[in-house]
Amino acid sequence: MDNNVKMVPALCTQCGGTVEVNKDDETAVCPFCGTSFIVEKAINNYNIDVSGAVKEVLDFAGNQMEAKRQADISCA
Repeated sequence: MDNNVKMVPALCTQCGGTVEVNKDDETAVCPFCGTSFIVEKAINNYNIDVSGAVKEVLDFAGNQMEAKRQADISCA
């Protein structure tokens, strides 16, 4: 492999595994499930826009986990 190749993170379009791919290649193969996928699509899946309702759900879950940790510390 050329040392100047920049590998970027991507998500397998089948299993969701995080893989490093050459963004200049058209396709790649997931080392976890063996699925061939289009690199551009996998890179776009990795860079998911977490906004709106998804962000609200993630923020809520994070707040609940933090409150549970604080309650556990108070009881100790």
